Amino acid sequence: MRSFKPLCAALTASILTFGSLAAPALADETGAKPDPSPATVAATDSVDANHAVSLTIKKLIGDPTNDTSNLKGLADVEFKVEKINVDLTTTSGWETLSGMNASNAPIDGSVSFGNIKTGADGVARISTDTDANFKVGAYRITELQKGSYTVAPPFIVTLPFSDNGTWNYDQTVQPKNQDVKPNKQVDDTGATVGKPLAYTINAPVPAGDLSRMVITDPLVNELTLDPASVKVTASGTNGDVALATTDYTVTAEDHKLVVTFTDAGLTKLQDQRKNDPSLQVHVAFKATVTSIPASGGKVTNTATVDLPNGGTITTDTNDQPTSTTFATLTVTKTAQGTDAASLSGAQFKLYLCKKDDSTGKYQLLGNPIQVASSNDQGATLTDTLTTDNTATVKGFGIPATSFSGGDTGEQANQYCVLETKAPDGFFVNPEAQPVAYDRAANSLTASVEDKKDTVLGQLPATGAWGLLIVLVVGGGLVARGVYVSRRDKDQASA
Repeated sequence: MRSFKPLCAALTASILTFGSLAAPALADETGAKPDPSPATVAATDSVDANHAVSLTIKKLIGDPTNDTSNLKGLADVEFKVEKINVDLTTTSGWETLSGMNASNAPIDGSVSFGNIKTGADGVARISTDTDANFKVGAYRITELQKGSYTVAPPFIVTLPFSDNGTWNYDQTVQPKNQDVKPNKQVDDTGATVGKPLAYTINAPVPAGDLSRMVITDPLVNELTLDPASVKVTASGTNGDVALATTDYTVTAEDHKLVVTFTDAGLTKLQDQRKNDPSLQVHVAFKATVTSIPASGGKVTNTATVDLPNGGTITTDTNDQPTSTTFATLTVTKTAQGTDAASLSGAQFKLYLCKKDDSTGKYQLLGNPIQVASSNDQGATLTDTLTTDNTATVKGFGIPATSFSGGDTGEQANQYCVLETKAPDGFFVNPEAQPVAYDRAANSLTASVEDKKDTVLGQLPATGAWGLLIVLVVGGGLVARGVYVSRRDKDQASA
């Protein structure tokens, strides 16, 4: 009998063959929508997560303005760079970013870049080439305080950013700074223990959005503020600003003076500053010297000015605070061939003075200066110095030098002593004698020489007092004679 096995195998193979050939024909429906091919997208139409990026910061000196052609770069300004935790390759990432600002942006703490600093040309730069961690993304840039310059507000940059419809991976920003260095002046005229020093703080007003201006002066323990003496003004080339008491608040407590401008005051200053680059706020006050520091005699004082964006600037100049150095005066009485005990009782007054170059003599200025009996609180004051049996006398709490901020610098006081009473048996020295200052020892010294009075000893035996009486009586008789003669003449003419 014939076998069916080869036939079945051939049939099976034919069915499989025809089945495989028929499958495409069944799926290929006429007019059906074909599957799209993968799209080819231009590089400028989407964010390339692997693209290199760079940020260039050009720091300029000047007021906020669009014209930067004449502005110079500012060196050594540091910026803190922080990556914001957002994905710019997604729509949701850009949507999230649109609701952020520099203060509430979530920072990715897993990556750190350190600070970047401007060079001599005022330019700072960071890129993928210099730091492999600096990639496509959003970054918060925070400027750090630089000396007496204003601080730009923190800002957000995106790398890339849309530039005329294309993605630009290289960003350049040009924040501007203004030099608003405040200074503090001190007037030490007449100051001593128990009497005041007069201070004035001069604070330039920055241009732009003035959201904060606070002037703070913490006084040292040797000073006590006189709250009633505080005076707040503002002036510039265009004149004074009419400040009202509602434009600022003044608080004085715990040896601290704080002047805070209100919104109304800030608005006035901001409006005036638009056309007056020289505008300054002035805070004047007096502080009583309660004691003199035992070491060095220097009473220092530093104020601060708080400005927008966290900027704080001190009134110190080259790290040196405003100060007054008080010294002790020693006046020594001398006379040739005379012991010290015989020179007691001489009296002197202290004056400011200046040398007359034409005569070589010293000209006294102002009124006699009061000096303290000690450097401690509760010292008594006097304007008369009297020598004891050592032929010397001391005066305490005398301002020798003062240092003020700005261009004022150090000023030394030139003093002179004038003898007003000589010891018994001596002539009064009629010339003002200059006081010398020893900076190393912080001491003031003056030496006044007297000559013995030998004139009275040469008068006749009737004595000097007898001669004086004769002269006085004789002068009186002459004056009476003149008076009577004039009276008679007037009566005769009448």
